[in-house]
Amino acid sequence: MGHLKVPRFSERKRQKLQETENSWLDREKATRALLARWKARWASKP
Repeated sequence: MGHLKVPRFSERKRQKLQETENSWLDREKATRALLARWKARWASKP
């Protein structure tokens, strides 16, 4: 019976981890976009 508790806990933990990973990925994506924009701006300069 005590076995049923474990998956639920790990599931919640994994969900939390997934959320953190997603927000981190979004941040990295935004940073990459920002860098790309800056590079394009610098490249267009004579």
